[in-house]
This record gives sequence, C-alpha cells and structure tokens, in this order.
Amino acid sequence: MNDFRLKNGVLVQDSISGMEIIIPDDVTVLGYGAFYNWTKLVSARLPEGLITIGDYAFSCCERLEFINIPETVTSIGSHAFTLCEKLKEISIPDGMTSIGEQAFAMCFSLEKIEIPDSVIELGENAFLACTNLNYIRYHHIGFSLNESFTWEQAVETAGQLENLLQNPKQEALLLWLKEHFDSLQLIDAGDFEKILQTGKIFDKNNIDDFIRLANEKNLYEIQLLLMNYKAEHIGYDDIQNKFQL
Repeated sequence: MNDFRLKNGVLVQDSISGMEIIIPDDVTVLGYGAFYNWTKLVSARLPEGLITIGDYAFSCCERLEFINIPETVTSIGSHAFTLCEKLKEISIPDGMTSIGEQAFAMCFSLEKIEIPDSVIELGENAFLACTNLNYIRYHHIGFSLNESFTWEQAVETAGQLENLLQNPKQEALLLWLKEHFDSLQLIDAGDFEKILQTGKIFDKNNIDDFIRLANEKNLYEIQLLLMNYKAEHIGYDDIQNKFQL
C-alpha cells in the first residue's frame, strides 16, 4: 500500500514510485507536482470526493495510460497532465469548471476529448501539440479535426456558433455561416442537423443559396441535410425545383 503524505486533505509531492497508485478516500486536493515525473506510473485511481487536481500533478508521467476523473473534481490545474504521452482518453465530468493552461499539452496519444458545458474557464493551449487528437466535443458541438482545422479553431468556432444561436439575429447567423462554411464539414452530421432544427437560420429566402454553396464546395452530406430540411420545413414550389442546384 502506498504511503502518502497528507496535510489537511492535500496530497503533497511524494517520492514513492510504482506502476499503479490508489489515492486515499480522504484526499480532496492533489497538490502541486504531487506525482510529477513518475516515469513508471501506468495507472492511477482517484477517489470520489477529490475536488482539485493541482498544477503539474501528473506532468511528465510518460507511461500513464489510465486515470479516472471523479465527478466531484471541479478544477484541473495548469500542466496537470502535460507530457502524459501514453494517455489515450480522458473523461471530463459534468461539473468541471476550470481546465488550466496546457493542462493536456503534448499528450501525443490522446484521440478524443469531450468538454462539458460546465467548463467556464479553458486555459490557453490546453491541448497543445496533441498530434493524435482527431475529435472534440465542445459547447454541445462535435468536431472532427485535421491538419487544417485545429483545436483552437474548433473551440473558437463552437463558441461563436453557440453565441449566435443563443442570441439569434438571422443576418449575423447567415453572414457567419457563409464565412465559415468550410468548417461545417467538420461538424458531426447529427449536430449540424440539430442546428438546422432550431429553425433560427434558414428560410425560403436563403436556403437555396446554401444548398448551392454546399454543392460548389463538394459538401454533399451538408447539401443533403439542407435539401431534406427544405423538403420537411419549407417545401418546394414544384418537384423540379427539388433537383435544381
């Protein structure tokens, strides 16, 4: 059994090393650099009741593959998981409010991340150089990432789109969509359909322009969604118009 050093519920930096750790139930805070540079650590189990994962808590744990984030955790500090090179996935619970600067930077094996809406503070470069990251969900919107669409762009896009949908002004929405149309191909089809179903964007005066735009940019899945939306919610003047692009 690990012999941890505790001070008023805070687990402070320790020199014990091992492949697996189980944090005691009475720990509420993982202190600064608590497990910094534990190069042999593969698995860590955190207790319900933990509130804060401090700065550099697991930084440079290069072999760490598994860690659970309890639902009670509300804050992940700066550089908390920087250079956890083997970490493939992380589940961030609802109720999390803060993720620090470069918290998951250079987690080269991380493949996907879903950030709950409860997060109100997302530090700069939180996922810097996560080169294997190919999917994020942020502000209810899922994005597929590629070389031309980065994490930072996805966060910015999600934030802009959510603000526009919450405070709908059709002209602003339409202008934004035209400027960012290429990015829409990276949004989950299901999520794009939800955006359509808000009924706040498209009407009989503009939907044909967007159907044409999707066709011109070879975004055929979005084109089909737009055409279906028109058929179900706006209607076609005649059957021939349905196939006019």
